[in-house]
Amino acid sequence: MGEGGFNTGFVEIRTLEGDKFLKNIRINEAVKTRRFYTLVNGLYVREMKPKESVYNIYYSAGKEGVLNRVSGEQMVWIHEKKWFVLVKVKDLEMSDKLVIYGNKWGRIDRIEKVETLNRYFYKPDLKKNTSYYIDNVCVFG
Repeated sequence: MGEGGFNTGFVEIRTLEGDKFLKNIRINEAVKTRRFYTLVNGLYVREMKPKESVYNIYYSAGKEGVLNRVSGEQMVWIHEKKWFVLVKVKDLEMSDKLVIYGNKWGRIDRIEKVETLNRYFYKPDLKKNTSYYIDNVCVFG
């Protein structure tokens, strides 16, 4: 659980009840995974590591979207040729296609390194280490 996460609790996570801010997630709430739902143990909070980078990833998928304040260490799913591949945010390239909710993909328009305003990162602590959706983008762990 030590790597990745989001530098704000105000990213939206997809739940059975609809999108909610990560900071408002409750124990035993059902979170949408790539295929099903899984339950939440709680909210994992960790301190930022030295020299850890934070990014906003802008993409187009029929409409524009943004993956907000994500750690460079966070793993995301991309669509590469006929396969789905996990990549760290800091290793994303402009030609990559993010896996988006609804079996879609979104072409990256811009990768913006941002200043860190918060020294903490947040992630859902899921009962099963799996992929889930934050800001409509499929992330892992």
